[in-house]
Amino acid sequence: MNYNTDIHTTTEFANYCGVRAPLQQLTTTSALAKRRDSDLNRIGLTQKQNDRVFIDARLLGHVVYQLKTYSIPGKYSTRYMLSATVVRATRTRATLSIPLLDLTISLTASAVSKWTCAQLDTGTPYPDPTVLITKEFLTHHPSIATAALPVDYVDLSADEANALLDSYDSPDSRE
Repeated sequence: MNYNTDIHTTTEFANYCGVRAPLQQLTTTSALAKRRDSDLNRIGLTQKQNDRVFIDARLLGHVVYQLKTYSIPGKYSTRYMLSATVVRATRTRATLSIPLLDLTISLTASAVSKWTCAQLDTGTPYPDPTVLITKEFLTHHPSIATAALPVDYVDLSADEANALLDSYDSPDSRE
């Protein structure tokens, strides 16, 4: 790719983000991204109570996902998914239970559309490899359940906070 002072104007960047729902908002303005989220929230949820969905692990905390202690292979080039069940659904929000992590989360309709899928092997083809996090996988990679930001993270200097995160020159982050 030729040098460009603003990468978001390149076709490569637009194509890369365009096929990855969580990144699509990076190819537009903040106002248009908010409007898209509002539209998705207005349309509402299609999920119902007891539906099974798969959640992208990055949803659980993008900063935690970037921690050096969050150690899983190819974490920036692989989509890691967790099985979840809808325990409550209204038109605008879904409460999801992730039994593997003993966690319950509440998501807006726009977050559900960006970060979940109903099946791992059908629907819109996803360009990155997809791995289902199972109990066995969690046993080999316990950091998925244990990695966390230090309590005083917001009080750390930029250098101290950045020292906890993967560097931009790590092989996995250059992909």
